[in-house]
This record gives sequence, C-alpha cells and structure tokens, in this order.
Amino acid sequence: MEPKHIPQEGRERRRHRRTPVNLPATIHAGGRAIAAVAQDISPGGAFLRCALPGQFPRVIATFALPNGRELGVSARICWRRSDPLQPGIGVQFDRFLEAPESERLLGKFLSGRGVGGDGNR
Repeated sequence: MEPKHIPQEGRERRRHRRTPVNLPATIHAGGRAIAAVAQDISPGGAFLRCALPGQFPRVIATFALPNGRELGVSARICWRRSDPLQPGIGVQFDRFLEAPESERLLGKFLSGRGVGGDGNR
C-alpha cells in the first residue's frame, strides 16, 4: 500500500478518506485528452496515474464506473508526482459536472465498496 501524500506542511489536509480503486479515467486539459487510471478516490478528490498534463492548474476528469456510467468532475491539481514509473496528479474536486446525479453515483459506488458516501468507513 502506498503512503498517503503528505503536504509540505507535514499534515494530512484531506477531508475524506480515499478508497483504493482501479478506474479508467480521462483528463481533459489544454485541449488534450489524456488517458489515466484513478488509483484512489473520495467524494473530495482522487489520485490519477497519468502522464503529467503540462502546468495546468485545473482539469476536467471523467471516470468510467463499473456499472457503465461515467462520472465527470471539474478539479484543481493539488500536487504532481513526477516519478517516471508512476507519474500522476492529486486533484481536489471543485464540482461534479452533472450534480447532484454525479455525487449520488460516486456515493453509491463508494458505499458498494464498504465505504460510506461521506468517505468514512
């Protein structure tokens, strides 16, 4: 299991516990679509394993849920991992693109994985 990302201040700032997943995703930034895999997700954000999408501060991300539905979010890039073997970005969701339906979809997905819709076990 990978260690959590700890901000430079040395303390965890997430409001929701992340759930390990392996969801296909697409990041849209600067007119490009970048293939990604969500490695963990919560109602507040996700870690997306992907080629780094330039220096854009914000992205649109879509996640392919196992039930065939897609979840779309607008997100702020909080940090970047430049490890050549597992590069990626940590994002904080600004808004769900089809709220409140997208929020319900994520809550249902997380609750089916043994995690409450609020991200807590």
